[in-house]
Parts: sequence; structure tokens; C-alpha cells
Amino acid sequence: MKAYIAVAVIVRTKDRPALLREAIDSIRAGGYPAEVIVVNDGGTRPEVEKDVHLIEHRTSRGRSEAMNSGVREAKSKFVAFLDDDDLFYPEHLPTLVNAATTVPAQAWYTDAVSAFLRTAPSGHQETNKRLRIFSQNFDRDLLLLDNYIPLPTLLIRRADFLAAGGFDETFDLFEDWDFLIRLAQRGPFLHIPSITCEVRHFEAGDSLLLAAPEGSVAFRTAKLQVWEKHADLFTRDTIASAFEQQKHHSQVLQSRAIEETGRRSIVEKELARYEREKQQLIAEIGALHAEVGVQHGANEQHRLLAAERDGAIQVIREELASGNAKIAALTTDFNAAELQRERDTASLLAAHAEIGRLQGLLDMIFASNTWKLHSLFEKLRGR
Repeated sequence: MKAYIAVAVIVRTKDRPALLREAIDSIRAGGYPAEVIVVNDGGTRPEVEKDVHLIEHRTSRGRSEAMNSGVREAKSKFVAFLDDDDLFYPEHLPTLVNAATTVPAQAWYTDAVSAFLRTAPSGHQETNKRLRIFSQNFDRDLLLLDNYIPLPTLLIRRADFLAAGGFDETFDLFEDWDFLIRLAQRGPFLHIPSITCEVRHFEAGDSLLLAAPEGSVAFRTAKLQVWEKHADLFTRDTIASAFEQQKHHSQVLQSRAIEETGRRSIVEKELARYEREKQQLIAEIGALHAEVGVQHGANEQHRLLAAERDGAIQVIREELASGNAKIAALTTDFNAAELQRERDTASLLAAHAEIGRLQGLLDMIFASNTWKLHSLFEKLRGR
């Protein structure tokens, strides 16, 4: 019997009917009987099915209040989240529900693909690139420095969302990160390492990530707002722990990449050896064919010799077929090893970039007035 719990999916939207249709379809694609609540935050009234609960805000109340109002209206025990420009994969809700009914936690989350789309010459949206940049085991200290849990990956109890205070309406960017920091103080999350959803960013669209990219003034200002709110949670041990975790993650990826490189070298050598044997067998077949041609039309003794030669040729052909099968198998192994090596190399580069980025964030924290005041306060307390 499949696991089942009542889940409401809250979808924020505003004047993007085509994307909203895709988002709702992605929820339904997995067949899970979720309660779908669409919050229209001040846009034109969208067309939705009768079984979709539509909440209308006549004027925009902001991203935080849009999500809060959807959760308040939900009837289900658990809630999940989806903006109109993102997608669930069919296995998303079943994967989260299976974890929630199996392993106790404060929240459960999966991995996500971050997809960047652009308008093709035909006018349709096409995916420019996909990056698996959201896959990290739960670490409360690291979550203070940066958010690695996209909201669409998350499943929580509705009561816990409300008890944690929901989204802070003073935030219009990183409201989900601020909420996750508060939620994480109540208990650990469970990470399910499986890609089950897609966070999409559209060029020339109103994506917050593209409008305020990392390194921009708006991006840094929003991060500082989160850090200032939670400055009392920062300690030197917290920061050191976060960096040690990222360093260990990087070392694991580097070791895996070295192992894949070694396996690739072995496969390459095996392929070269079988190719040499193949060429040798081909040459032997050619020589035997030449001998048979010379003997053709001779007496009975010669015909018997030709028959023996034909038998030898058949044996060689069978060996050649076996060699080709081994070459094909090794080629498949080689391609798989090469693909894994490329993935691990990409993950290693991403981990190194993440460490560099965290170092930059740490420098910003220590340079900020909030950290200086916090450090002074700690000294006055004798710590």
C-alpha cells in the first residue's frame, strides 16, 4: 500500500497564465491527490479548474503574504510550495510523502535542478542550460551563511509553518531563507538526495535571481538583512563548522574524481588491447582467404585442405565477434566512466566555487557593522 498523507501545494502567481498552467499540470502529473491552492497576488484573475482553490488579492501584498495566506487557507496537514515559474517532477510529492511517513523530522527536502531558459527564434522558451546546484545534506550552521534549500523542494507540517511565524512580510527577497533559518532552530531536516523538481529562470523575465544576481547591490543588501536579523545565532564555532563541512565535501568530490580518472585509464588500455587483437584477427582472415583462393579448383586433397581452412576461418570469425562484443561492452563502460568523471569534475568545481563564495560571505559578515557590534557585545559578556 502506497503511503498517503494530506498535502496542500501553495502556488504563488501574478499575470503569468501559461506558466501557471504548466506549474499546476506538473503537480497533477504524478497522480498524487494534492490540495492545490493558487494565490493570485494582484494580477488578472487566472482560469483554473474547479478543484483548484483560488485566493484573490485585489492588490499585490507581496511574496511573503501571498504564501502566508495560502497556508492559512489550506485544509491539509502538510504543505508544499511552488511558484508559477517552477515545476514539480512526477515523483516529487510521492518521494517527499514516503520520507515523511518513514523518518521523523522537522521538514523534508529533495534536490532541485536549476534551469535557465531563453526565447528561441521560433518564439518558444528553450532550456539554455541545467545545473544541479541544489544538493546539500542538512547543516544548520551552513544554512545561517547561505540558503541551499530551494522552497519547491520542501515539505513541512502546516502547524509547524504557522508556529514558526510563516514568512516575514518585511522581506521581498530571501523570505524563504529567513523562514528556513527559524524553522531549523526547531529541529533537523531530512535531505532526500533525489532530483524531483526544477527551479526555472527566464531571460528577459521577472525572475528575482536574474533581476538581483549574486554580487549585485540588491543581492548583498538582501543577504545582510537576513544576517542582521539572525546575528545572535552567529558564533565563531558556527562559522568554522560550516567551512569544515564544505571543505570535507570538496575533498570527497576530489577523491571521487581521481578514482574515475583511474578507471578511465584502465578502460582505455583495455580498448586499445582489444583493438590490436581485432586487427590481428582481420589480418589472419585475409591471409586464409588468400590461401583458399590459391587452392580453389585443385584436387580432392586440396579441397579437404580448403575445408579445414574454412573451419579455421569460422573459428577466427567467432573469436572476432566475441572480441567486438567485448570492445562494445568496454566502450559502454568507458562512456559511463567519462560521464561520471565529467559530473564529478563539475561538482568539484562547484564545491570549490561554493567555498570561495562562503569565504566572501564570511568577509562581508566580519566587515559589517552588525558583526562588529555583535563581537563587542560578546566581549562585554566575557565570551
